[in-house]
Amino acid sequence: MKRSLRLILICVVLNIAAFPFNLNADTFNIKMDRPTTIRELRELGRVPKDLNHIGKRPGYYSQDDWRTAIDSTWGEGMVTTAKLEIFDNFWTLADEMYASFHHLDVNWDSLYTVFRPEIEAGVSRGRFYAIMCQLYLALQDAHVSIFDIDILSSELKPGIPLLVVSGYLGNGHFGAGLTPLPDQSLLVYQVVPDHPLGLEPGDVVLGYHGIPWKDIYPDLLDAQLPVSTMYGWGSSESSDRHHWLAGAGMNWHLFDTIDVVKYGSNDTVHLPTSVLADQNMDIFCTAQMPIAGVSFPNINSNHVSWGVVDGTNIGYIYIWSWMKDNRVGDDFKLAVQSLLYGSGVQGLIIDSRMNLGGYPTEYFKALEILFNEDQDILISNVRDDPLDRYSLVPFDIPVAPLYFEADQSQICDVPIAVLIGPASVSAGDMMPLQMTAHPMVRTFGLPTNSAIGYVGIEYLQYSNLWVQSMAVSNTSLREDPDYYLTHVGFDVDEEVWLNPDDVRKGEDTVVKRAMEWIHTLAYAHDVAFNKTYIAPASDTLHVTATVENPDQDDLSVRCTFADAEGTVLDSAMLADDGLHNDGEPEDGVWGGMWMPLEEKSVRASIKTVNLSDDTYRMLPNVKRFTSVGPVVLEGLEYTTEDTIPNPGDLLKFKLRLKNEGAYASAENVTARISTPDDFVRIHVSYSAATFADIAANESVTADQEYRVIVSPYADEARDVHVLVEITSDDFVYWQDSFIIPVNLPTGVAAAENENTVPAEFALMHNYPNPFNPVTTIRYDLPEPADVRLCIYNVRGQLIETLVNAYQEAGYHDVAWNAEDQGSGIYFYRIEAGRDIAVKKCTLIR
Repeated sequence: MKRSLRLILICVVLNIAAFPFNLNADTFNIKMDRPTTIRELRELGRVPKDLNHIGKRPGYYSQDDWRTAIDSTWGEGMVTTAKLEIFDNFWTLADEMYASFHHLDVNWDSLYTVFRPEIEAGVSRGRFYAIMCQLYLALQDAHVSIFDIDILSSELKPGIPLLVVSGYLGNGHFGAGLTPLPDQSLLVYQVVPDHPLGLEPGDVVLGYHGIPWKDIYPDLLDAQLPVSTMYGWGSSESSDRHHWLAGAGMNWHLFDTIDVVKYGSNDTVHLPTSVLADQNMDIFCTAQMPIAGVSFPNINSNHVSWGVVDGTNIGYIYIWSWMKDNRVGDDFKLAVQSLLYGSGVQGLIIDSRMNLGGYPTEYFKALEILFNEDQDILISNVRDDPLDRYSLVPFDIPVAPLYFEADQSQICDVPIAVLIGPASVSAGDMMPLQMTAHPMVRTFGLPTNSAIGYVGIEYLQYSNLWVQSMAVSNTSLREDPDYYLTHVGFDVDEEVWLNPDDVRKGEDTVVKRAMEWIHTLAYAHDVAFNKTYIAPASDTLHVTATVENPDQDDLSVRCTFADAEGTVLDSAMLADDGLHNDGEPEDGVWGGMWMPLEEKSVRASIKTVNLSDDTYRMLPNVKRFTSVGPVVLEGLEYTTEDTIPNPGDLLKFKLRLKNEGAYASAENVTARISTPDDFVRIHVSYSAATFADIAANESVTADQEYRVIVSPYADEARDVHVLVEITSDDFVYWQDSFIIPVNLPTGVAAAENENTVPAEFALMHNYPNPFNPVTTIRYDLPEPADVRLCIYNVRGQLIETLVNAYQEAGYHDVAWNAEDQGSGIYFYRIEAGRDIAVKKCTLIR
């Protein structure tokens, strides 16, 4: 990836959540906290007791006018010694611990020299807070701030000298959402009904008093007004400008008239801001337009929502944060499973244009099934010398590691459009960055926030009226560890944003472009092999792939074969001619053939080259096969006396495998057993039996013991069929099976075995599956727990709650009667204490 693409944000904007910290050379202790938001403060009535509201005087204020208002509004405040203590604490904290002075044009020493003597000479409360705002704004980092909570939460009456940054989240003060256009005027994309100014979607706000807002806000920054924010500010030049521009409407209380260009007529009108005073205009703004078929998340509860866009086969996922307490990671994973493996969508849009951040470990839960290769490309760095602002050393952050292990058995092979913007902050930046490593991803929108590090937060003394945060780490790439990423931005594959014509029609310009890309992309998917074991020099591997080519471009599709070390062995061209085991000619299924000559484990990659526009898509390691072995089940070694159990008996045995190959070892071999038969339960305290490496023509018995509990309620003798899946390096190459015959002695009543408490939590596959209309869902509880078992459709909608109760440890069954549901894919999700699991089932009517 290009250097400018390597952006990562780890934690959360201050108003949402942050990390208290205690950092020195030996420790890094972090815990989560949730400070009160400005909205909550206002709802609680936290406004300064000594607020002196002087109404807005007509006219455009000069900097001297603002200074006078600032000094008079909040009184004198704390004594000078207390103000100096707060100033010194924050300045020193940044001087010794701030990890992102790189790429930042600031003279930190000069700020100390200029502002400390002024404070020492005596300043008002408002002026002191304005000075502290100048300090944190100089670091241009959404993870760095210091707030006087009372001033921050002051009611924005006309004339109150508070400068509001950002136009995201709660915009009730203005009643409309604004977002910048290329000329830096502000597009109205969302508005309350019957807005007092008559605003409508598609209108454009220019500024106030005949002066463009793009010229006003720098003047207000120069006047050093105290700053208030509902969401945050940008950490790169582009995202910082975006947030200041988007906050134009929220600053009407500083002016008498607002300038608006009406959609359609292009008339410019100058309207009095006084009509906005004392209005109830509650609105929630995210710079995202509604998408038919997909509801917005709920900011107060569930930050993830998903569905299929009406009239398409494209899945859509909104993600508004990565907070643990909202279970967003589990919901994101469920959304991906529902859309890709339930609905079978042919494209996926992940909309992270507004994301409050949180924990990377939350989105890892879904990325692990989207990728088929582990991701460990990022390094956290912290200060190692309080006297050197630019000296950083690598440090593993314990609360949120920057890597994840992928499910190597599958990869998402459909186009994935990731939508991003300046309101995607902290971990909201990190997810899109890591998604750019996926071969099927393209990003759309605007650059993200760019505050790339962990944040610490603490309340200061003086009755907790002050709160501060500091970014105590920076991030770099392992391939370029000395290039630190905070402030450098995030290049987007396609920069596109809302425009007036689309907004007027209720359309989202960014989504439209993403859907166009998905609908026109040429790519191969659903790669398949005829076998996972190919005998060398005798068997032929048949490769097929479905190739999408909407515009009938000139394509080349090639399958490349490499060994486990990545050394390319050979390649095969695929064709859609009906001559390569690819079905009918020109049916969209392409095929090719290859014969391996050696005993090797082989990984195959598929490259689709669009010769018409000189672009390509590569699916790396999309499929595997082996010519080692085969490894087969040679037998069972029983550790119980009876090998043919009666109902209710416990059967114990170990697996013995043999490598029947000529010369190559089967490496890192494991085996798992399973059965669709509800007559038995396979009871283990490990995920798979391990055999390490098995040399050619060698037999090995596993150390682990399988225990099978036979149902005590049988009324006839029967055979239980058991499947054995044998893996090498965690990939299933070979399969075998065996039978457990079960007796039913005449006149003998089966007694339930005493060992009926499972060793680990497990959610079983439902049986039967597919089903019509009743199926049984089984789960194991190793200890008592509050259990909630629910059924969801592929849109993530709750269909039925099967269990919502406290249950004892043991083996549990519950039946689902889907008589009232239609055919299709459904998901069942269980929460048992801290354990969560999801599986899918198929109803066929």
